[in-house]
Amino acid sequence: MKRRFVFFLLCLSISLSAQNSGMQARFEASLPDSVKYVLPAFKPGRVVYKNGEYSNGVLNISTIDQSLRFLRDDGQEMAVTDIDEVDRVTIGGILFLRQQNGFYGIADQAGDVCLCVEKRMVFDDSKSGAYGRRSSTTNIKELQSLHSEQGVDFDLSGEVRYTLREKALLYRDGRVYAPGKRQLLRLFPDRKDVIEAWTKENKLDADDYNSILPLFQLLK
Repeated sequence: MKRRFVFFLLCLSISLSAQNSGMQARFEASLPDSVKYVLPAFKPGRVVYKNGEYSNGVLNISTIDQSLRFLRDDGQEMAVTDIDEVDRVTIGGILFLRQQNGFYGIADQAGDVCLCVEKRMVFDDSKSGAYGRRSSTTNIKELQSLHSEQGVDFDLSGEVRYTLREKALLYRDGRVYAPGKRQLLRLFPDRKDVIEAWTKENKLDADDYNSILPLFQLLK
């Protein structure tokens, strides 16, 4: 069954809270689309909800907060608010699974196992927080929480240091797995020699998509 998007208007960008919405708007406006979105451009797609209903639209995903964005007919950018009800979304032919409060796009496949990647912006907050402690590589929602609950001073309108993290996840038959060596051996029992040989010569970072990709390609 088709459903309508439940959304709210973005005042230049999605609002995290009444306190810092303008701050994030200015920050987003300073970024190129290739950085602040998972895909380089908004593309036609479909959102499938956990109850089986779906919505169509011109879609993209924010790397800043993993919100699902879409364009109205007048070109105005909006965001889906019932995000916890989203099961998956297809944008421009790419399937994204909603897992761990983020969107993981299927990037490669070996047999019935898919390698998925989440693109998320992480921030390096070099300013001291409560009790002189520092937070680093923190996502924007965590920064907002820290600001309100622990007094961390983080100003998105100033100089912001960030990186784009590409986190990996394995998917098979409706279940997701951390892409570590142990899970790879379980999912590819007939490729044990390949996995053992590769990990003996290379360091495998289970969270890093670019770390696991060369090994995954050998498992096809």
